[in-house]
Amino acid sequence: MTEYESIRDAANKLDETWTAFALLDESLELYVVKDQIVAIEERVREAIEEMRSAAEIVYAARREMALKLSDALIRRTSAGSAGHPGSDALERAAAIMARAHGWDTWRTQNEIAEVEAFYRLPRD
Repeated sequence: MTEYESIRDAANKLDETWTAFALLDESLELYVVKDQIVAIEERVREAIEEMRSAAEIVYAARREMALKLSDALIRRTSAGSAGHPGSDALERAAAIMARAHGWDTWRTQNEIAEVEAFYRLPRD
């Protein structure tokens, strides 16, 4: 093997190495993008679930004549029938009911307190 051939072989190996690094870099970028897409999909699913729950509360208040937050949330929606929906969801549901029925802040807070008390009751 001549010196030229060994230099050419080394250059080819270097080129192959850089190509491998470039492919690896692209793969890593795709992996990061995939993770970002998965995270976005999860946020979209959560937003859809929040909208569905809000729509159920609006429907309960306007169409099913639910006058109490506990009635709308616990009896008439999937959001609260399976257990405490969480403080944020409870606050959002209370705000929706307050708008639908013209509740003031005092009434809204009392409705939230009643629902919280319901979930604190011991269950058999």
